[in-house]
Amino acid sequence: MFCVVPSADISRYYSNMIIGIVGIILGSALLFLFLLIRIRRMGERSRRELEKLAFVDSLTGYRNEQKFMIDAEEAIRKNSEENYAILYADIKNFKYVNEIFGYDVGDKLLKYWADGINKTIRDGEVFARFNVDNLVSIRKYKVKDELKVFFETAKKRLCTYPDIQKYKFKIEMYMGIYLINQNDNISLRDMLNRANVAVKAIKNSGESRMVYYNDKMREEHLREIEMESRMETALDNGEFKMYLQPKIDCRTYKVAGAEALVRWKDPNKGIIPPSEFISLFERNGFIVSIDRFMLEEACRFYKRCLESGDVPGPISVNVSRKGLWQPDFVEFYTGTKERYNIPDGGIELEFTESFVFEDYKLFISSVSQLHKAGFSCSLDDFGAGQSSLNVLKNIPIDTLKLDMLFFRESNNSLRDKKLWKSIIEMAKALDMKTVSEGVENTEQVEYLKEIGCDLIQGFVFSKPLPAEEFISFIKNWRNDGDKQ
Repeated sequence: MFCVVPSADISRYYSNMIIGIVGIILGSALLFLFLLIRIRRMGERSRRELEKLAFVDSLTGYRNEQKFMIDAEEAIRKNSEENYAILYADIKNFKYVNEIFGYDVGDKLLKYWADGINKTIRDGEVFARFNVDNLVSIRKYKVKDELKVFFETAKKRLCTYPDIQKYKFKIEMYMGIYLINQNDNISLRDMLNRANVAVKAIKNSGESRMVYYNDKMREEHLREIEMESRMETALDNGEFKMYLQPKIDCRTYKVAGAEALVRWKDPNKGIIPPSEFISLFERNGFIVSIDRFMLEEACRFYKRCLESGDVPGPISVNVSRKGLWQPDFVEFYTGTKERYNIPDGGIELEFTESFVFEDYKLFISSVSQLHKAGFSCSLDDFGAGQSSLNVLKNIPIDTLKLDMLFFRESNNSLRDKKLWKSIIEMAKALDMKTVSEGVENTEQVEYLKEIGCDLIQGFVFSKPLPAEEFISFIKNWRNDGDKQ
């Protein structure tokens, strides 16, 4: 069979097929191009989100620490002729803001503070939030006074946050400053560490302060690092020793007790005074181990005195704030006292007055439980800090310990003596015994005796002594008769 088809129809068929194929190819290409653009946009969005997660502080919305390191190094490199300083700012006791006003207020305060700092940032300068409450920046300067102006601006911004200012709650800020030297051969991280070292050097001071880093701070920091690396081993090796400073009865001039004080006897360096390590241990928490070690030593010594018949009176042991905050604080102290069979009143626990202001309810609860367990409790350094007579009348304290530093730092001795007499009379009215520590001369002894102080502790009678020397001191004191 033969079929005849016009050539025009065949041409039209192939033309339509070619057009369809071309259309399909173009459509596929457009679809591919659309998908490619879509994927790229999604990739860009994901990259931006990842960069935001990696480089943006979620609280403030500005740079985080990682981004700061990148941008700060670049800024310093591009502006090598400029004078740069690293400023490390820290809010004093920021945790109390969170505890008193709530975490929402604390977060808003940090955002408010960061917004204010951001407004002062110039081209070539960088800032970021480090850790919880640290704002770090690099700033250009021609004279150092410019940095002081920045500090005052940051401090004022922090102190005028409305949600806290209305409660008259004062916020303090510390700032450490490291001046970058063009010849510095150290990394940016090391520079930041030095600015942070400067902050730590003033962190326990009172009002807001700024300080410039110096080599002495670095030496102190290195010494602290060394002590931290050895403290656990030193405790295990028995390098920490208990010294005892006698307390003398003002009326009878007999030994009426002693305070247990820790000393670190390093095999290579000799005696390290507590002024060099106590504040460090309070910051890193090791003070809790030292507190408990000293309680054990005091109980062991007291039991030995009971067996030998040389009981010197109550032994006072200091308690740190971090020790008080331990969940098993009361349990450990009462258990230790019972394990050594120490009679009630044999061990006295000394708390500084700052405890009362920091956590009044915890302090009252703990002291009440300790009283039931047979401990006596004293309030140490009264007069050296933010003393409050209103608080004093409500706390269950057995002994009020007065710091003679109050006298030495004053210019009006007559007025001070009248005040001292009033405090002792008030303590007696509240059924508290009084101890004056830091007494250095016989004139002070006579005055304290005259106004009715119960016990005296100080170099006028004896420095802190090792346990064996303290026993000898008691025997010699007893044999020598009246020491008046």
